[in-house]
Amino acid sequence: MPVANPERLVNTFVDHVQEGALNSDGVNWTATRRAALAELPKNPTEQDVYRAYRTVLHALGDNHTHHVPREHFARLGAPARNNGNSPQFVTTSIEPGGIARIEVRGYMSVNPNRVITDGFEALAMIEKALQPSTCGIIVDLSANAGGNMYPMFMALMPLLGTGTLMRHVDRHRKAHNFSWVLDDEASKKWLGEYARQIRDRAEKSSSWNETAKRPIAVIQSRSTGSSGEATLIALRGRSHVKTFGTPSAGYATSNQLIPLADGSALALTVARMADRNGTVYHSQVSPDVDVSTSNLSANEAAMQYLRAACPETGTSR
Repeated sequence: MPVANPERLVNTFVDHVQEGALNSDGVNWTATRRAALAELPKNPTEQDVYRAYRTVLHALGDNHTHHVPREHFARLGAPARNNGNSPQFVTTSIEPGGIARIEVRGYMSVNPNRVITDGFEALAMIEKALQPSTCGIIVDLSANAGGNMYPMFMALMPLLGTGTLMRHVDRHRKAHNFSWVLDDEASKKWLGEYARQIRDRAEKSSSWNETAKRPIAVIQSRSTGSSGEATLIALRGRSHVKTFGTPSAGYATSNQLIPLADGSALALTVARMADRNGTVYHSQVSPDVDVSTSNLSANEAAMQYLRAACPETGTSR
């Protein structure tokens, strides 16, 4: 079925990438626009337009920017679940010796209502696991390939703390701080009134470990990518946090999701990630303790570290 205004769709796509992409300066945009438009036959279908989009992304040469097809984008924006099940991206358990284990996996929804619901439910699960007697915490991000970082950050409020959590450094080397104030343009535009709910909850939850500074062991792997890496970076740079595993996937860049007129979307890489101390990550995030050549697994090394810091009785710090 032919698509209406295909040239306009492709030109708009090129405009978005040219104006906002982190690596935009390295592309010949006149030639790229011409090549993309040349992909359109006389009566182009949706797939023809998508092929033109891919021509643009190939010229950009960015391993994180990608196009989200119409049907997939519709699923990502689906309404909040109503089946009463607990959030599937977070699980918690208690280990002997007062050690809390939290696993945070990827999360894909971009529906604000669903994100708020799932994020707050996951936070409640974690708050229940974090008791005054908790001596140390494992945060397992080893299977977190990314998605939407907001519910991940919401769930980990008690451990991420207060102030600047991380930074996004754009192509002009300007650092944009991310904090629970949520006054950055992307947060305000996407979350709207939901931002106030998150701010209010953060005032109550984000200071849980700020005084005690219970040790946190973060497990990462080569599968930890994108928003999983953002979560990892937000936890790094704190005196009581140590990371274990192998270098991450290497997608430590920030994407902006841009809806397009044809119902699809552009996930555009617009910045590099930096931690709260200003360290910028250009590719993979290396762990403090690399177990690539160790006889211990990342989990064993993390548990060994926490057991050394925690008395067997699980006495609170």
